[in-house]
Amino acid sequence: MSALMKTKVAGKTFEYYWKAARMPVFAAIVLSVIQFLFMFAGFSMPSVILPANINELVLVWLVYRLVEVIGLVIPLYLGWNAVKALKYSIKGSTIAGAIGGLVVGLIGGIAAAIFMFIKGTTITGSVMGSVLLVSALFGIVTSPLFGAIMWAIIALIGAIIAENV
Repeated sequence: MSALMKTKVAGKTFEYYWKAARMPVFAAIVLSVIQFLFMFAGFSMPSVILPANINELVLVWLVYRLVEVIGLVIPLYLGWNAVKALKYSIKGSTIAGAIGGLVVGLIGGIAAAIFMFIKGTTITGSVMGSVLLVSALFGIVTSPLFGAIMWAIIALIGAIIAENV
């Protein structure tokens, strides 16, 4: 791990960028776990079957969507905090956002791949099982990439706002 922290990215060490990304990454992981639990709550509630309990389903849906919005605010905060509190440049906060998104995307991609792999192996002999297994491998590659891109863009927006306020 220490060799990774000493790796240079745009003239600064990985550790320099991780200083800004560490807490937002942990917050995003906690939110992902909460969202994962609410996903199961939404699918296992009796209100899916019984329309009389539709209020419970709506509440789960609202909390789930609220967690998604908070998840988008996290990289925005990363960019803002990197500029305001840590005195990073806009470029530095954007790279910190990309590294944070890479880590969150990798963890999410692996978790989704495990879930799809288990589901895919239980559906043996069908096209759907094969699709889930291929999707699991594809997700491990694309989730970190898209996470890094998305977090870098949102952190850039947060950094630009912080620079101009």
